[in-house]
Amino acid sequence: MLWNVGCTERLQREKDETERRHLEEMSEDEYDALTDEQKAAVDQHRLEIKKQRIHRSAPSSLCYAFLKTFYLKELIDTVG
Repeated sequence: MLWNVGCTERLQREKDETERRHLEEMSEDEYDALTDEQKAAVDQHRLEIKKQRIHRSAPSSLCYAFLKTFYLKELIDTVG
């Protein structure tokens, strides 16, 4: 039974990845051919992907900003 659950989860992840790739690679003509409802769904999905990317990169961006500020202060203290 556990094998079936793992298999189902893996298949769902593969399906999600295939859909994500299709949406990212969709041509302008393909997008224009969609209905307004489909366009709204695609736009919402793309927005969610963008939010996930921002969320994943936010900690490293904050860390970089902190380190930059810290080293700049160290440099000012050393020179001054």
